[in-house]
Amino acid sequence: MPGAMFITDVLKLLKTKYQALIVDAETFFEEFEDVYLVYDKELARTREVNKQLDMIIAFKKEHGYYPTIKDQDDTKQYVSELQNIRFHAQEILDSVEPKVLGGFRRRMSMVNEIADIIIEQTTRDKDANKFLTTLVLRAPLPNDQARCPSNEKNKPLFMAALSVSLLKQLVKYHLIEDKYIISKVPAIRPDDVDDEILNNHKDAFEEYNKDVLRPLIIAIILHEIGSYSHEADLIFKGKRFGTLSNSERRDLINITMSLTKRYLKYGLGQPDKESFDVQQAADYKSAVQRYNFMETILDNYLKSEHPVGNLLRIPMIYASFLLSTKTSHTYASIYKAYDIVKSGVTKGLIYGPFAQAFLKMVGRFPLGCGIYFISKDTNQPEKAVVIGLNPKEPNTAIVKQLTRRQVKFEDHTQTSVSYKYNLLNEEARENSDFNDAYYESQFSKGFIWNPAESWELEIDHSTFWRRDNSTRSN
Repeated sequence: MPGAMFITDVLKLLKTKYQALIVDAETFFEEFEDVYLVYDKELARTREVNKQLDMIIAFKKEHGYYPTIKDQDDTKQYVSELQNIRFHAQEILDSVEPKVLGGFRRRMSMVNEIADIIIEQTTRDKDANKFLTTLVLRAPLPNDQARCPSNEKNKPLFMAALSVSLLKQLVKYHLIEDKYIISKVPAIRPDDVDDEILNNHKDAFEEYNKDVLRPLIIAIILHEIGSYSHEADLIFKGKRFGTLSNSERRDLINITMSLTKRYLKYGLGQPDKESFDVQQAADYKSAVQRYNFMETILDNYLKSEHPVGNLLRIPMIYASFLLSTKTSHTYASIYKAYDIVKSGVTKGLIYGPFAQAFLKMVGRFPLGCGIYFISKDTNQPEKAVVIGLNPKEPNTAIVKQLTRRQVKFEDHTQTSVSYKYNLLNEEARENSDFNDAYYESQFSKGFIWNPAESWELEIDHSTFWRRDNSTRSN
């Protein structure tokens, strides 16, 4: 992907690729029994027959006569029957194999392309900030009929980028105990890098990206792929975003997990040792490790205390507020995301060490949300958009300032706003030069606002993201 692509174009491209993946998955589920299951059965039959034939022929070659086979009166006749079974099985394999193997290659290419774009957009912290924030800013407004289907397509991309950013922090603070991940982490920590470091340690980062980040991202973007099956449609009953009963929700979760695993095994393809020659033993081992890593994530993301599963679980819970697919949704509910994750730790619903690192990373004010703060420069309330992960304190917000002296300000200075000056803080209002009557009059809708309302029409995107290398303290 050309590095010069603007972030909006990158997100459009990713969404298009993800939608294509979904369409392909729907076809896979429709064809599964007639194509992929048939292929699997006939391949297993052929291999079993070949195994028996090899043993029989080897015995005859060594001893000069056929061995006695249990329940078979004539071994020679039995060999003929096995050869006939193999012939017919191979005929079936020849008819479906091109579609099956072509499907493996196509889908793996599709998911790898999506994963590689997300990796490229999250390798540097400033790029991750831009990627995640813009995803939120482009989300439809709460009352927009396109909100649910649009958020459903964007949410896995958002979750994947969040998870990659979380993993950086976990590696940085030595919170990862998984042996597989640890074995792949470069000597130069991938917590934040520049072009020189990337170039000097290219091989190490490529291995980490291929063996850890790619499978992590793929597991996340596929974790609900099973919900695009016919079996899931029977539960949705034509209303994908409608309210389900508790029993329907349980059934949907079970079906989604089961068919997602089916997609992973038969759609992407479980590594097949017989497809690798002797010289490719190391490649086969790596492929199995990557597959097992994806499977571990998908098997365990619903388990509250499973560390690797929480690489998906925590971003999933958080993203459900920022990119909600519930039919009833208010903008203010995105501010609950931080507290929900925090309470999940207390209630034992989320793995504590990872959740604490995640909360420290995202801060109390979500990316893409709008706040007002008293500027130390102008002593007036100014408008801003939260755009940065890893604030100094949870109540601090890294923002792009949109106004100066309450007038539209194209400079878009990047500012770290402490809670002391955030108008959500009552003390900030009390310590300002303005009285209660002023705030009641000028901020009748409260001290938060939705930047998505003006993102497409009033904010110059290229100017907005132009300055992001230095941060002013407020």
